[in-house]
Amino acid sequence: MKKKILVICNAGMSSSMLVKNMKEHCQSNNLNIEVNFMPLISAHQYYKEYDAFLLSPQMKYEKDRITKEIGGKPLLVIEHADYGLMDGPSVIQKIMAHFDDENK
Repeated sequence: MKKKILVICNAGMSSSMLVKNMKEHCQSNNLNIEVNFMPLISAHQYYKEYDAFLLSPQMKYEKDRITKEIGGKPLLVIEHADYGLMDGPSVIQKIMAHFDDENK
């Protein structure tokens, strides 16, 4: 079953580059994952459509509020180092660990 991940950001400028790297990693490794991004102002309308959420580092102040709104689905703040390096594979690996925990 395909997992859908939403990266929640402020405006989407740098997040678009990270998501591009995440998508390339998923495709080259045959991972059944769909990754998208959108600004927080729009994201709440789509929470039901996604299995997990990633917050860009500058949005971490919204973590508690979003956690309440997404109904127990995984939510991680992307680490500054991963975000700064646009390390899509590392970000995918970290969110996948939460999916693995769900299946135990």
